[in-house]
Amino acid sequence: MNILIFKVLTMEEPPEENEVRMACNWTIDNIADKREKLGIGHFIPSPTFMRNEWEFQMQLYPAGLLKRKDMSLRFSITKKPVPTTNFRLRLFIRNERKKEEIQSGTETNLALSAPTTLFFGHFCVFRDLRENYLVKPDGPLKIRAEMIVEKNTAPENATARDLSQGDGFRNLLNSGHLSDFTIVSSEGKEFPTHSVILSARSEYFAALFRCEGAKEVIEKKVVFQDISAETIETILRHIYTEVCVNEKLAEEEVTTELVLSVDRLSIPTLAFRIGHTLVSDMTIDNVIRRLVHASRLDLKEQYKTLIIYFDVNKTRVMNTEDYKTLREQDNEKMLKIFEDAALCHETVSVFSPFSFSL
Repeated sequence: MNILIFKVLTMEEPPEENEVRMACNWTIDNIADKREKLGIGHFIPSPTFMRNEWEFQMQLYPAGLLKRKDMSLRFSITKKPVPTTNFRLRLFIRNERKKEEIQSGTETNLALSAPTTLFFGHFCVFRDLRENYLVKPDGPLKIRAEMIVEKNTAPENATARDLSQGDGFRNLLNSGHLSDFTIVSSEGKEFPTHSVILSARSEYFAALFRCEGAKEVIEKKVVFQDISAETIETILRHIYTEVCVNEKLAEEEVTTELVLSVDRLSIPTLAFRIGHTLVSDMTIDNVIRRLVHASRLDLKEQYKTLIIYFDVNKTRVMNTEDYKTLREQDNEKMLKIFEDAALCHETVSVFSPFSFSL
């Protein structure tokens, strides 16, 4: 069995000029006993780790999420600064025999625009931990997470300026002052808007305004026969006050119409907000609906998270109204969900920091 052992990256080393380094240490006492008592799909939550403007939490599945020989880990970034950030994560298990050494694997590199959750379905194999002195028979499991984040290079007063701009944009939306383009809902309600703001937030409008000969551009008006005033209000509220991509939407706001509209209008930041909402407060009653939404917006990581939840709880989910409705209306999509759930036994490991051979 070949297991990679090397020294921990010292966080005391001077960081690069544009970097912020953070670390979290989590100790789970008597891991073997917890593994025996908890069944597959049950997890132990870590404390919430707060570093700078970030918050993190881990969930360890001692008996595995899908297979008992594996231990699974979920690493959640629950709060982050608003601007998009390059984020590098390394996960380690401390070695009980050689304190100065640890077991490690590959790094995970992400470009984050919103809080997200990473699943390590095959985080490690318990037997390998014992054989390599990473866990004593009645000892703790020690997990360390190290994060390297690129600093936001905006000026120090950027936050205040962004907020003031957000207030100004909101006032423009409410008043219609300086409006040069009108959006009309399916009910005929008109919304005075501003082409420069729409272009900056929506790929659909950016492409539309590049076509100077388009009927909508000439008439300075677009009519959406299939988008209600309520949905347009939700979309415009986000477009004009885009300082809250980390905030969840209200459950009642995430409608099929909104998801279809965001997909059509190509609004990435609103798609991120929807994705964050979809993986929060999952239940057997809403997971099918959320899977359909995540699939429509091509939210791959959120879809994987929902598929895992569905797979663990599918017996109960199959008794819900959403399941019965989807099976009747779109049996092909329902079969696709079952196929993806079956495949997740092999592909659930979004990133595999540890490579073991039995």
